[in-house]
Amino acid sequence: MASKGEHVLEWSDEMELAFINIMLEKFKVTKTTSWKRPHWEEMTKEIEKQFPEAQLCWTKLRDKCARLKGTYMQFTELRNHTGMGWDADTDTIMASPDVWDMFIKRSNSVSSPKKPKKNSVNEAMLELKKLKEKVPHRFYVKVAMALADKEIRKVFMFLDEDERIEWLQDLADS
Repeated sequence: MASKGEHVLEWSDEMELAFINIMLEKFKVTKTTSWKRPHWEEMTKEIEKQFPEAQLCWTKLRDKCARLKGTYMQFTELRNHTGMGWDADTDTIMASPDVWDMFIKRSNSVSSPKKPKKNSVNEAMLELKKLKEKVPHRFYVKVAMALADKEIRKVFMFLDEDERIEWLQDLADS
């Protein structure tokens, strides 16, 4: 069995450009980008002619195409966002820090930490963790156990921080 990272293809700029040109030629012939396996296999042979040292299979090309599409979608979203500009000298998208922050908050394609599902145990535990230094340990542990109950969790999430601390004390004393 190959070790992790073995046979990983490093796409050079030249190889990527050759692949894009091969896809463009395939598109001109097929008038679609919804290619089937035989099309991918033909494109694999084409790129292997140009880069014989590359260890390829048709699925690597298909996956690379999907990544290129995703990158293009992110670039287009960035480029079309209000307040973004293009510096032709450096081939760079330009924007003020405020515009970048606003874009990142609104964007679906920019990676950011996933928020826990609303009213989930994870969401409630993250909120409880914020109170850990403000409440006695016995309250913290008892409430952590109680948050497994959906109705208790809903009440906890509805309260603001001061109300949560008071509620924790009442729950711990009961």
